[in-house]
Amino acid sequence: MNNVVLMGRLTDDIKVNESKETKWANFTLAVRDGVDEDGNSKAQFIRCSAFNKAAEIMEKFTEKGSPLCIRGHIRVSSYENEEGETVWSTQVIVDDFDLIGAKKATPDEEEK
Repeated sequence: MNNVVLMGRLTDDIKVNESKETKWANFTLAVRDGVDEDGNSKAQFIRCSAFNKAAEIMEKFTEKGSPLCIRGHIRVSSYENEEGETVWSTQVIVDDFDLIGAKKATPDEEEK
C-alpha cells in the first residue's frame, strides 16, 4: 500500500503550469519533524505535485505559509545527469487535500 498523509505549511506560493491536456503545480510542504537537542523545531521539506482542479484550487486559495493537509502517494523517479550518474527523486503526488485556515478567500466566501 502506498499512502501518505502530511500536514504542513507551504514554503512558497503555488503556481500552476499547463500543457495541452494537463495542469500541474509543484510545491514544497514543510512538515514538523520533532525538536533537536536544543529544543528547536525541526522540519522535513517534502516535494509535492498536484494536478488539474486540485492544482487550480490550491493556487487560488493558498499562499506561502498556508497550512495544508494532503493525502497522496509516493512516486520515485530517476534520470541521468550530465556526468552520467543516476539521480533519484522522490515526491508526493496529491490525491486529495484540505485547506486549513486558508489566508485567502475560501471557495464558500468567494461565492458571497
